[in-house]
Amino acid sequence: MNWVRTFIVAHDICPFAQRELARDTIRVEVVRSKKIEVALEELMVEVQWLDEHPETETTLLVFPTLFKSFDHYLDFC
Repeated sequence: MNWVRTFIVAHDICPFAQRELARDTIRVEVVRSKKIEVALEELMVEVQWLDEHPETETTLLVFPTLFKSFDHYLDFC
């Protein structure tokens, strides 16, 4: 959560981030797959999890091994 605090909140990128940090309603999930299909499946699993846990406001999905560049990530989106 340090990244959210020192970057997202500090640079006012998301107007809701500070509130959700204070509420402890942000979930972080790391997906280590190198396959797009698995990443999409994990995304859908996380959407379902959020639907079943309304006390969690949002999830940060982290893909440390999937994208070689930000452009590759944007293609995924």
